[in-house]
Amino acid sequence: MKKILIYDNLFFFSKGLYAVIKSNFPDLDVFLVFSNKLFFEECSNKLYDVVIFDFTNDTTSSFKDLKRIKKLQPQSKLFVFSEIDSIDYKIQCSKGKVDFLLSKNCSEDYLVAALNLALFGNSYFSKSLRLNIPERKIIKKGTVESSKSNSLSLREFEIAMLMIQGYSTSKISNKLNIVPSTISTYKKRLFKKTNSSNVIEIAKFLRVL
Repeated sequence: MKKILIYDNLFFFSKGLYAVIKSNFPDLDVFLVFSNKLFFEECSNKLYDVVIFDFTNDTTSSFKDLKRIKKLQPQSKLFVFSEIDSIDYKIQCSKGKVDFLLSKNCSEDYLVAALNLALFGNSYFSKSLRLNIPERKIIKKGTVESSKSNSLSLREFEIAMLMIQGYSTSKISNKLNIVPSTISTYKKRLFKKTNSSNVIEIAKFLRVL
């Protein structure tokens, strides 16, 4: 059974996050800790598939914590929720091997799509935040070199997962509140990017089959 560890010193945020994850992934084991010390004790004693870390400031010690997490949990996908928007901060997160950097105001669908991606062993940085992933290399400040295997945007991945679950264009449109013509455009782009001719081939590309 896959496991997720959540550390956030904001009790209500972490409880809400826990509820969202359990409602969408009922078979996951989700663990909450509310202190930095307990968090690192847990990281030292168990392996987790996903670690969600509270990153409240961009101090040197906080970035050292990110590297420490990756050392203790090398196979885990590391999530950070933050409102810090400077490019220097995002580059430091990259060096700390953060896999997912999301806003605390992101939608439930956005979070679920990111977790789906993580649970299948992938990494992703949101294009809207202009972040890079460990599989991508910083060319110069603020730019990244994309790898082919991570060519889908999070929205494209989200739509692909709904297609794999059997959602029609109209149902995807209603669920994501996007007009059907835009969904159709996304679908065409997905087939092209994944070099697929049907949904089964897209599922194989995403390694969910």
